Amino acid sequence: MNIETLISDEVVGQSEPDTLVTAFHEALALHRGGDLDAAQDGYLQILARQPRHGDALNLMGALVGQRGEHARSAELISQAIAVDSEKADYHYNLGIALKGLGQLTAAVASYERAIGLQPAYVNAYENCGLVLYELGQSEAALQRFDQALVLNPQDPSIHSNRGNAFGGLQQYEAALRCYEQALALDPDYVAAHISQGNALKMLGHYDAAIASYERALAIAPNDVDAHFMLGSAYHETQQWDQALASYDRALTLQPRLAQAHYNRGVVLNMLQLFHAALGSYQRAIDCGLLQGRASLEYNKSLIFLLMGEFAEGWDLYESRWNVPALEMESKHTSYQAWRGETSLAGKTVLVHSEQGLGDILQFCRYVTAVAAMGARVVFEVPHSLLGVMQSLQGVSHLMAWGLDSADLGETIDLQCPLLSLPLAFRTDFQTIPASPRYLHSQPEKLLAWRERLGPAQRPRVGLVWSGNPTHQFDRQRSIPLEQLKIYLPKGVDYVCLQKEVRASDQTALDAGADIQSFSSELNDFDDTAALVECMDWVISVDTSVAHLAGALGKPLWLLLPFVPDWRWMLERDTSPWYPSATLYRQPTPNIGTAY
Repeated sequence: MNIETLISDEVVGQSEPDTLVTAFHEALALHRGGDLDAAQDGYLQILARQPRHGDALNLMGALVGQRGEHARSAELISQAIAVDSEKADYHYNLGIALKGLGQLTAAVASYERAIGLQPAYVNAYENCGLVLYELGQSEAALQRFDQALVLNPQDPSIHSNRGNAFGGLQQYEAALRCYEQALALDPDYVAAHISQGNALKMLGHYDAAIASYERALAIAPNDVDAHFMLGSAYHETQQWDQALASYDRALTLQPRLAQAHYNRGVVLNMLQLFHAALGSYQRAIDCGLLQGRASLEYNKSLIFLLMGEFAEGWDLYESRWNVPALEMESKHTSYQAWRGETSLAGKTVLVHSEQGLGDILQFCRYVTAVAAMGARVVFEVPHSLLGVMQSLQGVSHLMAWGLDSADLGETIDLQCPLLSLPLAFRTDFQTIPASPRYLHSQPEKLLAWRERLGPAQRPRVGLVWSGNPTHQFDRQRSIPLEQLKIYLPKGVDYVCLQKEVRASDQTALDAGADIQSFSSELNDFDDTAALVECMDWVISVDTSVAHLAGALGKPLWLLLPFVPDWRWMLERDTSPWYPSATLYRQPTPNIGTAY
């Protein structure tokens, strides 16, 4: 911390005896010169002679604050304020100490008091803005930066911090203009280059963001933030090797950077270096990444499950409830939870589905196993799956999401989330319940679709080439139809099984004489199930329709990305979950690579 930001230019100590004034200025000169030990001795000698010397208390507090002793700093500066509460510097320095203690609201109040006493106190405006920004009050922070800029329009840090406030308001174009002004004043301002890169990254301008981070590193080759953010830009553009190199460089410079260990684990996972990924996740935990511990444990669970190490995987998979990004909410917690501990004979068990439709279609098979233990099973599913689930054996009562279980007219004894059932049954590779089929379409729907299609002249194959575009890994799993058509065998009648077709694919679909589309007639999942049953086999990327085909026992060719979802495991062309499935894996971790 620069001592010039801790005191103003006002003359201090003038009302004291000459010897005390001299001693104070000598200590102050040592402080300004960076000799903190000698300055501290000087302040202590003054305080020994005059314990209520306000300026000595203030600057002694500032000095110990520079050494990270924020509690002692706040105590000493508070004593100075008790001597003279009208000195703006005292309140400003107290704000710094309180910020160091994490007492941000109190720090803002101290900065505001300093501004009230000295309305032209530019550093107080800027520091107040910084703390307001940290509190998430970007609008108020922007006002303080604007006031600081009026007082000092040539300060690049104010321009840069103002850009950060605009970023907090998601006004990234305005933020970029601020960073440009900061860099015009100081082309070597590393933090502004990094912040500029962050704003460009938020706007999706990844190449420009990478260039900004590289400019920062040209100026400061050992800047940890620049290496980390460069890694994140490579990460988001799936340039895995470059991302890994940047994270490694950041960790060389700061070995306990928990987020870099975590991100490194994600990259190693994408490169199928799973044991190394687990090591990175564990190092992130060891570095004290408590806030993200659930996410780390969840990612570790996915790797264990992907490798078929189910005993470790199912246990860690329970961490999913505490992962903020998954936005999962525990339900029906008023009922006793069941995880396989007790007998179910004569019990009524509420099994409530969770996550996506594909997850429900895959794991609903466990409902039959719960019923086989003598339980009466109430199965809660999304309304769109009520029709399909009518054929599932073991269900005593189907309940749609959003209904109150109290209205069932029966007492619930136990509850279990659907994807906790593999843990409850201690599922391992050999005990996966893998019936050739466990769901059936509704007979009347099946008859209607057979009539709609008419007699088959050639083999009928259902196609699914893309899923929900908002899915986290949509870029890895979805395929442009124009690209897929190149590899489709001739002499086959293809049927689009997708209800939604992207505009980018519609032209290719319209031009495909051998691809029939009934998207407008797929009114619900019951229609999709019946249409799937009319196919001879299904070719699909990893979507809910693929799970539906597997659950219906339909021959399935499943197209998987280089790093597949955990349930498809590794290095195998069959699935222990779906006997009718043949798996085709992307050979390299690149978008657009043929299967």
